[in-house]
Amino acid sequence: MRRFIDTNDFRKVMGRVVESLRGRKWCMIGGRAVEVWVNPPQTPDIDILIDISPRHVKAVEVAMRKNHFSLTRSFYDRGMAPMWFFRDAVTGTEVDVIGAYEDVHRWAIERATTYTIKKGASFRVATAEDVVVLKANAACMPGRGAKVEHDIEAIENIARDNELDKDYIETVLGMASADWTDEARLLRKLGII
Repeated sequence: MRRFIDTNDFRKVMGRVVESLRGRKWCMIGGRAVEVWVNPPQTPDIDILIDISPRHVKAVEVAMRKNHFSLTRSFYDRGMAPMWFFRDAVTGTEVDVIGAYEDVHRWAIERATTYTIKKGASFRVATAEDVVVLKANAACMPGRGAKVEHDIEAIENIARDNELDKDYIETVLGMASADWTDEARLLRKLGII
């Protein structure tokens, strides 16, 4: 099965995402980031993690709309950063933009590496270690149902195909808030750390 990150649609969408978020700190996470580090295709959407202050929320929304993304829904919760769910008007691809609201998220953005699409844009993607940490977090969220197995499979595939800095993963989980103990337990159970 062909990976979405190798398609013309992905090149087109990411070119417009890069333009929309120019000058901001962000990186790609989620299933598409898993695809960068391992071969199996993942989820059909693109997840973006962005470090953003409340005063810039509207500017990001306007920039995405200007670049042919329609806003399908959004959440602004005081306990968390904003989340936007956009649909690309050209390809129909969903692009989820998630505000960084914990140190773990900001660390992932800071450590992100540059990925260049063949004949396309360059952008930042979370490192394999940070994708593992964020996928563990997703797997530990209540109400994920069948998606938990998908998250665990992604973690196992990344660990199998990449030489992970296990000390970094353990350090990040140790420095994160107490809310990340389930993630550490899961990664220990899987033999990742």
